[in-house]
Amino acid sequence: MALYVFYGEEDFLRDYNSNKIINESRLANPAMNLVKLSSENMDKLIANCEQMPFMDEKKVIYVKD
Repeated sequence: MALYVFYGEEDFLRDYNSNKIINESRLANPAMNLVKLSSENMDKLIANCEQMPFMDEKKVIYVKD
C-alpha cells in the first residue's frame, strides 16, 4: 500500500501529479478499481479502503479537498 499526499496552493501541480499516478497505475479494470471521492465522504472512504481490488492487483482511491 502507498499513500501520496499532495498539498499546496498550485492546483495545476496537484492535479498533474495526481493524474500521473492514476495513469501510471495501469489498472486492468479502472471502472471498478478507480474511486474518486471528496473529503466529505469519510464513510465511503473507509469502506473503499477496506475492500480488495476487483480482478486486479491494485486499487486507486483519489480523495480531493
